[in-house]
Amino acid sequence: MNATETKDRSEANYWAEFVADEFERAARGPDMAYHLSTAIDVLKRHAVREAPAIASQAMCQIMKGISASRPVAIMLLSGDTERFLATHAIRETAELALFWGAHPRERHRWNRSRIHEMKQHARWLQNAFHNISIVEELTGTTRYIP
Repeated sequence: MNATETKDRSEANYWAEFVADEFERAARGPDMAYHLSTAIDVLKRHAVREAPAIASQAMCQIMKGISASRPVAIMLLSGDTERFLATHAIRETAELALFWGAHPRERHRWNRSRIHEMKQHARWLQNAFHNISIVEELTGTTRYIP
């Protein structure tokens, strides 16, 4: 690995660890919606075919973070329909994380329309949490679920 590849991988691991931390922070609260929205946004931006490989430890941390924040994510949403959609979107977001965690050579085997579909579900989920975060900011409240 040359110096540029090492730098790129180091930066990729930084963002992977950032995403994992945001999911973990969402699970612990407060400002859960904000942290979920941020985690998904960064994940979507970095989960691309050309991204450098991330460390398997960082990938495991992301998956643990998604798992830990899942109950909170569902509770933040109101209504059975939103919760149903969120359950599916969380699975899609986790699969998008797996795509990012795959070796770059493996990513090229993933179907482009499938990647687009995963990103669309993640986008819906990110937008839902972003909207909650905006309402919390406007009203000066947070939905803290211990």
